[in-house]
Amino acid sequence: WDIAKNYIGQLVWLISYPNMRVQFQSAWGLANLALLDEDARLKIHDAGGTKTLFEWYMDMEFVVQLEALAAMANLTLSLEVAEDMVVRNKCIPFFIELVASNKLKHSQFATIALSNLARRESFRELIRRSGGIAALVGCIMSHDYQKRRHGARALANMALSPSKDIEQV
Repeated sequence: WDIAKNYIGQLVWLISYPNMRVQFQSAWGLANLALLDEDARLKIHDAGGTKTLFEWYMDMEFVVQLEALAAMANLTLSLEVAEDMVVRNKCIPFFIELVASNKLKHSQFATIALSNLARRESFRELIRRSGGIAALVGCIMSHDYQKRRHGARALANMALSPSKDIEQV
């Protein structure tokens, strides 16, 4: 893993390579490294990985988008990286839109990301104000077990809020 971390900069660069297979493998590698530990998540972020994943997302093929979302969801495990994702990349509306979409796997990864973000009170408020609760309630009404599971986890994290607005919902 330590050797793989030395290639994070190259993996980030390869996200923009004009070949779907290369992009997929790069995003897959970043997703796995981002799951590893905080050091890897910070290295990916510092190498411009977070920015690159968001910038290139709309130009990616469907399967590459899935791996990019897996990487983004894993990057939300870092409070430092998550802060930048929320502030600079405006990721909460992005994830909420995907949660409510008809793209099942995309929705699952976006729900995981929102669940991770909802661990922090300031993010809970942004999720609530962005219509996230309705989208997450939609997850628990889904026929897909994984979507229900991750939606329930996200709502459980939202319920940690002392806000009366959350309590009423």
